[in-house]
Amino acid sequence: MTKTLSNFVVEKEKLIFNSGEVVAFPYPIKKTLEFDNIFVVMLEIQPKNGYSNNVFAVNQEGKILWQIEKHPKNLDTSVWLDLNRKGDYAQVGNWDGLELIVEPTTGKILQEWVGR
Repeated sequence: MTKTLSNFVVEKEKLIFNSGEVVAFPYPIKKTLEFDNIFVVMLEIQPKNGYSNNVFAVNQEGKILWQIEKHPKNLDTSVWLDLNRKGDYAQVGNWDGLELIVEPTTGKILQEWVGR
């Protein structure tokens, strides 16, 4: 499935920018948010896969800026399922109810809580 967005196209596991730059990920892209030419990408991962750090940020040049850090409260079997905009920040959430506010340019976790 191909999704066309403003500055890029998503084709399964590839993020293709209008400039021609391509970023390939190991799994299909579930969702992408744009923050001033920084693109936060969440990969579609099956639960209990063991790959729980499935959120990245890339720039328009195709450089991966960061991958979400391993969080002590996030089990390897609990992937990040939600990615939303919270003002100027990205909010991610997992199956266990852990929610994080992440700075999109650095990947720094600014706030965390357990919901539900």
